[in-house]
Amino acid sequence: MPTPLDELIRQAAARLPAPTRNATTRARRAALAALDGGSRRPRSGGRVSLLAAAAVLLAAGAAAGFLLAPSGRTARGAPVLPAGPGFVPANGWNTIATARPRVAVAVAANVDLLDAAVPLLWPQRTLERLPSDGIVLVATLRPKDELRLLEARPSLPLDLRDATMATVRGLTRYSMRGARAGYDIDVDVYFAEPPSAPLLAEAQAELGRLAVPPITIFARPSIVPSPISPQFEPVLLGGSIASRGTPETVTVQANECTFPGWRDIVSETTDDGEWRARVPVATKSAFRAKWKTAVSATVTVQTRPGVNLEQLGRRTWSIRVLAQRSFLDRRARLQRFDVRTGRWKTVKLVRLTEKQRTRGVGVWTYGTARALVRSGSQLRAYVPRQIVGPCYLAGYSIIITAR
Repeated sequence: MPTPLDELIRQAAARLPAPTRNATTRARRAALAALDGGSRRPRSGGRVSLLAAAAVLLAAGAAAGFLLAPSGRTARGAPVLPAGPGFVPANGWNTIATARPRVAVAVAANVDLLDAAVPLLWPQRTLERLPSDGIVLVATLRPKDELRLLEARPSLPLDLRDATMATVRGLTRYSMRGARAGYDIDVDVYFAEPPSAPLLAEAQAELGRLAVPPITIFARPSIVPSPISPQFEPVLLGGSIASRGTPETVTVQANECTFPGWRDIVSETTDDGEWRARVPVATKSAFRAKWKTAVSATVTVQTRPGVNLEQLGRRTWSIRVLAQRSFLDRRARLQRFDVRTGRWKTVKLVRLTEKQRTRGVGVWTYGTARALVRSGSQLRAYVPRQIVGPCYLAGYSIIITAR
């Protein structure tokens, strides 16, 4: 039952202006830090103190962002998805969200979330102990891209009257599908038993608090070969915005491992809310998209350095590595394919002792070594990730035959 102070806080929040993104993030972190104070017993009057602190934050205009921002959480130990989709926090509900590169999961429950610390959300324990008046909503959101067939789905908010009902492991489940701002959305609503009208109304109200960011982004592929590879091509970035009408401008920003800091790299115009851009990637890079004041979640593209192996003489080998930085004094590996074991075996460690910068391409780091290898052997040069990381994955040359 809400207290008079709860109502006072709610009314104060309603009169506040919308918070900025930075204020929202700072307030969320501060509030969650206060809630996650550990397992110590709260002092007497802790609830009053916490509410009073919230009132102070509201008066300062900071906590409104925490109360209104998507993907906040009240469950202890749960990760926060700052720019991703989720349920808007509301009185009496615990919310949590998490994301992987291709999928986001958001959970809301009017009971304690017993699975709050699980990295990939599935509220198994919560569902197993769901009381008769309990409700659990699980939303799975996948950014659309041009590889998937775009289904005709209703937009948010979803309506339980359109759901498909089934009994799953003793629970009543309502399932529905939707779409919003470039996301395909699947929502399952669980009840311990066939719900009453008031319980359905409570679930519908929380379903209406499912929110997604107004702009999305995807990257394909997520790992690109080096610029000297025949398979190299620019990365396709794309996504959607909430507006499907007039063409809008989307700006793509990059944060490169070898050139830290966000910077604008390209601007594109949307077509029916969709945007696409092709960008060359030479080092591990994070990308995000901006539309008006909205910023998408971040996607990361990994890269490999260019590696070249050359036989200079009967026993002389040269290995060159191309990247945005040099790898002087690092050791590449000359490897031979062992037909008997089906594995690559290191024949020689080759120290990279020279470098040469090529304008517009990068830096070649190279070295030579002597090694006797039987004619006809299959050879390659290999640089492991621990040598070229963190900005690059392991690199491989094309396979050559020893003369």
